[in-house]
Amino acid sequence: MSGDASGTVVDLPAAAFELGVGSAYAELGVQQVVNTVLSNGGPAPVTITVDGQAGAEVWGAVTLEPAYELDEQVWTSASITSLPDGATAGSPVTLSGVGFGFEGELDVLALDEETGEVVEETFVAVSEGARLDDEGRPLRSDYAVELRLDPGTYRLVVADRDENGDGSTWVSYDDKVVTIG
Repeated sequence: MSGDASGTVVDLPAAAFELGVGSAYAELGVQQVVNTVLSNGGPAPVTITVDGQAGAEVWGAVTLEPAYELDEQVWTSASITSLPDGATAGSPVTLSGVGFGFEGELDVLALDEETGEVVEETFVAVSEGARLDDEGRPLRSDYAVELRLDPGTYRLVVADRDENGDGSTWVSYDDKVVTIG
């Protein structure tokens, strides 16, 4: 990744795009790359190249455009916007973002980065995923949750649980590795 005042260029290997996922998931994947770059301080617009080449077709469904801005209508149901990946913070740390979830809840977890052990688990209230705006998109709402964590490195996760199945899997999530000092 390289960036300056005119934007950021992200060059990814062709192997990252081999799986055919369909256009909706491909667009979501492209926006997730853009969201990751921007939430980690990279300047907009974001240009994605594949093995150094612009305009590649990715995931068998989307041809990359010359540059991308964040498209908030393509965000996943759980997005963390308050902390970049690799941030250092004090405790308590406030985790915030936007999202929607089944029955209006998102799971929030803090996992010890070294052991994977869940050290904190809670939930936040957000818009219910079944509520739609005038254009048929799920309504999203802001959330914030305060976590009290001992010094260490954690993977903070916000996730929308699959309640249509058995509730044991996440349909969408965002995570950030954060060091509490």
